[in-house]
Amino acid sequence: MSVSHSFRLVGLLLSVLLLTSLGHTAPPAGPAKEKKPVPPKIADGPKTYDPAEFLPAPLAKRATVKFDNTPLSDVAKWLREKQQIATVFAKKPLEDIGLPLDTPISVRLKDEPVYLLLNRLRSQRLGLGWYFEEDILFITTEDDAKVHLTTFSHSLGDLLDDGYSVKDIVKSIQTVIDPENWKGSGSGEGDLFVLKDVLVVRQTCEMHAKVRGLLTALQKHGRQTFACNPSQHLALRQKLEKNISVAAIKAPLDEVVDRIGVDAGVEIRFDYRALEDLGLDPRTPVTFELGNRKARCVLEAMLNDMDLSHTLRDGLVYITSRYEAKTWLKTAVYDVRDLLPDDDKNTLIEAIQDGTNPDDWMGSGSGEGDLVMPKPGVLAVMGPESLHRNVFALLQMYREALKGSTPRKPRELKPGEITTIYYRLHEDVARDLEVLLPKLVRPESWKSDTRPDAPGTILRMASDPELFTNEGKLARKANEKELKDTDKSVIVRRSVLIIQNTEEVHKEIVRVLQRVKSGDYLGNGRYSGGMGMFSVPGPRRLSCDRL
Repeated sequence: MSVSHSFRLVGLLLSVLLLTSLGHTAPPAGPAKEKKPVPPKIADGPKTYDPAEFLPAPLAKRATVKFDNTPLSDVAKWLREKQQIATVFAKKPLEDIGLPLDTPISVRLKDEPVYLLLNRLRSQRLGLGWYFEEDILFITTEDDAKVHLTTFSHSLGDLLDDGYSVKDIVKSIQTVIDPENWKGSGSGEGDLFVLKDVLVVRQTCEMHAKVRGLLTALQKHGRQTFACNPSQHLALRQKLEKNISVAAIKAPLDEVVDRIGVDAGVEIRFDYRALEDLGLDPRTPVTFELGNRKARCVLEAMLNDMDLSHTLRDGLVYITSRYEAKTWLKTAVYDVRDLLPDDDKNTLIEAIQDGTNPDDWMGSGSGEGDLVMPKPGVLAVMGPESLHRNVFALLQMYREALKGSTPRKPRELKPGEITTIYYRLHEDVARDLEVLLPKLVRPESWKSDTRPDAPGTILRMASDPELFTNEGKLARKANEKELKDTDKSVIVRRSVLIIQNTEEVHKEIVRVLQRVKSGDYLGNGRYSGGMGMFSVPGPRRLSCDRL
């Protein structure tokens, strides 16, 4: 190759490199492929936070002991001498309920925390209670224990950094942790307030543990994380999923229950007071046969005709009345980030309430269950064991269904596009808002004599009324004479506001309705209006249906 030819080749290569670096020779890039959003990974655990993590250390110590018709005074002696816990009796309250110190007690622990023994004493429904104060354990009555409050503080800094607001943290605590034990929302003496990023709580020893459990679960949780629930329940739930068979012909109920417990590998106790209230004897003869089914399903099928149910409490399986089972409430936090449609938490909440038994929920049914979403993707639920099982199963079903679905972008509304929404409210509230909303929310957007071209219109029409019992619970089947003759009832009248306006206005309307319902947060742990005009019994969510 000649020298001149070599120089021409080098020159050509340099020209190509120069043009390439300037972007002149590269072909125009095609449209970038849109990456599919990666759904968040939902952890399986933690599954529970044991109360032992939050109670005083002496009550968290593990022990093994068995008391069989042992005087109550001997139980206290064991606590003092073997567990080194200063234990005293509140004699006056115990005398007031006629409970002598030689009352026979049957309770045991098997390498379990001491607090479970105290709770199992209470579960015998003798009226016993306890509280821990100044490193002293007081054995007293349930009513007396509820008035002995202490004050603790909790730093909220980590939760606030994680996207929670003070208002939503406070609301969650008062919604899903024994609402009746708080001032304002219930008849209890407990109270709380916030100073900067510190939450100050005045409550009983057990309630303090529940508050700490919820705050911990809000910070770290998985698919289903119980906030303050014995770790023994995890094993019990698994064992109750084991298939067993039962065949009994006029066999005593307690013997059949014992057989089920042995086959499933769980200890089952009777709530004798609940059976007594129903006029049932544990020796009631039972004829029942069911093969190769989950132990919990076998139990429920057998107990159904006796108005009994089963639940988990204090590390044991209890047979109790169906009513009592619904009052033994637990709190759990659910990670639902993968199920939240465009941060629309109301849609998911309504889907959960509608997809489970509506009668299990407070407000919309006769149950005690309630739920709140303190931030998008985090769901806190209070309810009986059965409700948590149903919520978890429903969320898992949604996840499975989403695996086979094709993601679709929601139709984007054009700026100023008009939509119509139906808002179902208490009749008096609807009547007031019919007049006030056009004054409170963008007055220029509502049609009037001076603004005939404005898009907004508002109409009010009657909706079906609802009947509530004297306990403020919805009587869905009142016409079927399920209400007792002694039950008083009240009719709550409802109206629907049919509002046509732009999407932006509807968003502001929803915010106004929420403020009318709950009042404004004043920044000191309190709200300005409580439940306000929404304090009448009824559904706790708005029914908003788009046309």
